[in-house]
Amino acid sequence: MWQRFTERARRVIFYAQEEAARLGYNNVNTEHVLLGLIREEDCVAGRILKRLGIDIQTIRLELERNILLGDGRGGGNMHLTILASQVIELAYAEACRMNNQYIGTEHLLLGLILQQTGVASETLRRLNIDPESVRKWASALQQGPPSPGMGDEQTETGATTLDGAPPRAEPLLPNGNTRPLPAALKRRDFLSAGAFSQEEIVSFIFGMTKAFEKVFDAEHPQAQNFLKGKSLLLAVSGSAPPDERLLEAELGLQLAAQDLGGKVVSLSPSLAAHLESAAGLLNAWCDSLCIYGASDEKLDALAKALDIPVLNAGGGLEAPFEALADLYTIWHRTQTLENIRIACIGPSGPLRNSFLRAAAAFDKLEVALAPPLDDPAESSFLTGLKATARRTGCSVVEAPSPEAAARDASVLYIAPGAAEGEAPILSRERAAALRSAMEPKGFYLFGGLYRAEAPLAEGEPAPIRKSQIENRLHLRKAVLALVI
Repeated sequence: MWQRFTERARRVIFYAQEEAARLGYNNVNTEHVLLGLIREEDCVAGRILKRLGIDIQTIRLELERNILLGDGRGGGNMHLTILASQVIELAYAEACRMNNQYIGTEHLLLGLILQQTGVASETLRRLNIDPESVRKWASALQQGPPSPGMGDEQTETGATTLDGAPPRAEPLLPNGNTRPLPAALKRRDFLSAGAFSQEEIVSFIFGMTKAFEKVFDAEHPQAQNFLKGKSLLLAVSGSAPPDERLLEAELGLQLAAQDLGGKVVSLSPSLAAHLESAAGLLNAWCDSLCIYGASDEKLDALAKALDIPVLNAGGGLEAPFEALADLYTIWHRTQTLENIRIACIGPSGPLRNSFLRAAAAFDKLEVALAPPLDDPAESSFLTGLKATARRTGCSVVEAPSPEAAARDASVLYIAPGAAEGEAPILSRERAAALRSAMEPKGFYLFGGLYRAEAPLAEGEPAPIRKSQIENRLHLRKAVLALVI
């Protein structure tokens, strides 16, 4: 994403680092980005602020009145805090929304306003700077002729672009689509892993997960403010068995919300049947509902009845948190989901199906399934999966055997249940044969972290399993932070 930044936008981040060091901080927060932005006066954001009647010095005074001096030494390799990283993601989304092929200072200004919880956003709101006014002026400046003396730069071809950004032939989005993205996933239901586009998964969900993975530690106490004052109602369907999957769902959501400063209220299974009829209370008292063990029909009914976001914790026909987290582990390790083959081995089930639905959003990915199952429900699922793949450009292949699926695969994803039952799909010997059929640098993941696949894991690199477990918690944090 950084290569999309204009020269002036890059200088803003450099200035932000200087401001953070000057004020005694070891990391760059939103207020430092805003201080860096107003230092680069001769830019599009500066012009917008002037047209809104905002004096740069007023912003500086407002900021410094509310910033406490830190005790850090500054210098060295200064990182963006989670809140500042969110500003960058929102700036990226605004660039996409405006169909711009670059990220300029106007997009950074919008990101600072839209972030909502940082010092910069609070300062801009106090000065009555709203996103719609900024968008209107940004569009006007982009469509109109350049103003003389306002700092526009000429490219080598003579074309003028805002903030000195050269016109780009390549699109901003990773799959070649210039379709605008939503500014955020705020208040959006999280029901299915297949409900999100490739751009939304990578730019928002994976982007936020990566931010939590890198900077969520004692040095970043502001992470605990993401859900400060927010409550998440966790309900379990009365039909859900009390097993390891329920343990992971409840514990993972409890820890994720707690780490973000939120509060989880657990509802007894006997009351889960009354959620729809109590919609008014839930809308007034809670900020989100997370339900485990609900059917698709129940989830859809709750999403229609409630104004707050409804999140599927798994236990029914899908396991979206775990599936997206495992796909993130693959994306993070391979650095891409383009031009690689993922072999998915194992029977139909919530995690496998969710994983495949999420993978089908990626246009340059090949997914090989094995073994084929003679089952009406599986046939219906595969029909829908292939329809999605045709729309996105993903390649879905039904292999005749696990060995055929694993041949030249970069990743072997073993779904829960592959080693269970009287006639398991995988034995220890067969798992070893599958590994030898993969690419030399290929690796494998077990979807069931706590099930009977464990004996098959001989030779599995321990760091991959450790990352997979940690990422399932980080992704829960990311989704809660983005949606609630």
